[in-house]
Amino acid sequence: MKVEIYTVVKDAMYILPYYIEHYRSSFPGCKINMFDNGSTDGTIEYCLEHGCTVTPFLEFKVYVREDIHQKLNNNIWKKSDADWIIVCDVDELIQITEDQVLKLDPKINIIHFKGYNMVDKFNLKDPTKFNYGYPSFPYDKCCMFTRGVGEINYTQGAHECKPTKPVYSKHQFKLLHYNKCWFNVEEFLKWHSKGPKAVIENIYRNATKKLDKVK
Repeated sequence: MKVEIYTVVKDAMYILPYYIEHYRSSFPGCKINMFDNGSTDGTIEYCLEHGCTVTPFLEFKVYVREDIHQKLNNNIWKKSDADWIIVCDVDELIQITEDQVLKLDPKINIIHFKGYNMVDKFNLKDPTKFNYGYPSFPYDKCCMFTRGVGEINYTQGAHECKPTKPVYSKHQFKLLHYNKCWFNVEEFLKWHSKGPKAVIENIYRNATKKLDKVK
C-alpha cells in the first residue's frame, strides 16, 4: 500500500523524530513531504537525513498564513499516485496502521479521527512516553483519504472538510495532538502569556482535570 504524507513544519525538533518514526512504523515505505517555513533548529537537516522531501515555504516571517496553508492542503496531493493521502500537522499523530487500513471496506475513501490533546501527566518530558490526553473537539479531523474523495475542501486549519465524493469509515480512530503548550502547566503559561497567571493556570487545570488513557 502506497501512502504519501504532507505537512508544514517550523522548528519541530521537540517532536519531529517521534513523528517520522511513528509514520514510518505505521506505514512502511511511506513518503513524507515537509514544507518548511524557515526552521533554524535542525529540522531541515533531520528531515533530509531521514529520507523526507523538504520544500521551502518561506512566504511569511512568523508562520504560514492560514489561507495559503488551506490552499496547500486542498491541492498539493492531487498529482500523487499514492493509494492513501495523509494531510496533518507535525504535532498530529494518527493512530491507525497499514494493516488496519487494508481491512477496511475498499469502498471507503476517507477516515475520521477523534482528537486528543496529549498531556505530560507524570512530568516525563518525553512525548514518546505520554499515555494520557483529553478529548479535543477542534482536533477531530478527516486527515486520511484517497483521491476518490474528489475535492477535499478543507476549511482553514483543516479542522473541517467538505469532500465532494466521500465514503466515510464507520470506525473512528484516534488523533493524538502533541502541541507543546499542552504538555504541562509551565508550557501552557509560556504559550498563553497574556492575562493573570492564576487565571491561565486555572484554565489549564480545568481543561486537563479528566484525562483518558489513550495509548
